[in-house]
Amino acid sequence: MKTALILTCAAMTAAAQPPNVLFVAFDDLRPDLGCYGESHMVTPHMDSLAAQGRMFRNHYVAVPTCGASRYALLSGRRPTSATDDNDAFNAMPATLPAQPESWVDLLRRNGWHTVSMGKVTHEPDGYRWNFPVNNDSGRTSATFPDMRHSWNEIVHDHDRWGAQNYPVFAYADGTSRVSGVSPAWEIGVDENGNSLPDDAYPDGQMAQAAIAKLREFADDGTRFCLAVGFYKPHLPFNAPKAYWDLYDPATLPAPYPLSTPAGANPATTTNSSEVGSYSGGNDRAKLRHAYYASVSYVDVQLGKILAELDALGLTENTVVILWGDHGWCLDDYGLIGKHKLLERSLESPLIIRPPASVNPEAFAGVPAEGVVESIDIYPTIAELCGLTPPATAVGSSLVPMLRNPFAPGKNHAYSRYGSLTTLRTPEWRLTPG
Repeated sequence: MKTALILTCAAMTAAAQPPNVLFVAFDDLRPDLGCYGESHMVTPHMDSLAAQGRMFRNHYVAVPTCGASRYALLSGRRPTSATDDNDAFNAMPATLPAQPESWVDLLRRNGWHTVSMGKVTHEPDGYRWNFPVNNDSGRTSATFPDMRHSWNEIVHDHDRWGAQNYPVFAYADGTSRVSGVSPAWEIGVDENGNSLPDDAYPDGQMAQAAIAKLREFADDGTRFCLAVGFYKPHLPFNAPKAYWDLYDPATLPAPYPLSTPAGANPATTTNSSEVGSYSGGNDRAKLRHAYYASVSYVDVQLGKILAELDALGLTENTVVILWGDHGWCLDDYGLIGKHKLLERSLESPLIIRPPASVNPEAFAGVPAEGVVESIDIYPTIAELCGLTPPATAVGSSLVPMLRNPFAPGKNHAYSRYGSLTTLRTPEWRLTPG
């Protein structure tokens, strides 16, 4: 009887422990995943996560560009004219504010050990850099983190690859993108034509670093918030050859829709220069193949991390969040890139696997159809961790939808870019002319 009582008390204590948080961001990830109904995609690990947790089918970001989208997500604030571009993190406080600067800071202030790895904010190593015009490979000095008050550790910072290398754009030989010169993709092979290993690119190295960090946490019992920002599938679409071989270009679906919306504001339908400045960037079919290969590559990196979470016994009490910072027009509407207020630019994947106590087994894997926004992630994390977000975090907690996928979503999602704004209702996208 005494043994049973001890076991029962231990179980109650474990259940009462606030959860860890594993947040995994992907750059330019569209909802082109098997779990979103895209049968041509090879994404078994993301699909498995969706089958265990809650996939949000109608998730929209605040701004269709990296820095501003991530600022809105982390701060919980809606974008303004001052925070709707890639310099949005300049709005983060220089001195310690009375209220948390981000949901990461909220966790840090309440006892979580917070770690940033890769592109979580805007810069690929979390630091502010100087940049010469049109040359991403010419960085010379880092100043301070994008978020100065949120992290206990920044792993893979600027000392990892050296100032001259810009890892989000890395090719297998270690060189970085030079605008107007670099190719839009790379098939990773060695001198004999064999596929390169995963760690030939930074995302493969990051997966291994994340595994090492999880082992540290498991060894010392640290309550953690680990934020991993994978670089792919951002341009250039580089991946080992093995991932290219997963797809037959002849069977890949055509872009959809094929033309821009009738009567759309011209500012939303102009083509981007993101690919045009790359040699070979006009081969749209090859570009799509390259993008899909990059997605499958980072899917495997995610799978390695989730497998280690299981092996270490950390899964049961860890909230896992998969988030794409925005969509990408992959020849949809006849356009390339993300910087436009169109559905393909603003929709992105969101999958949350909460602790079992919040995720009834009967509803595991059932997608939520309601409209949700990236700013809703802040109050969701706060509620799951038993914390109160500040009034500046204006989103709505998604916990009701985690408990019941049929709970209603929002009346609309709000996004902006430049001087334009748009609303996405459950039925329509409304963008003033």
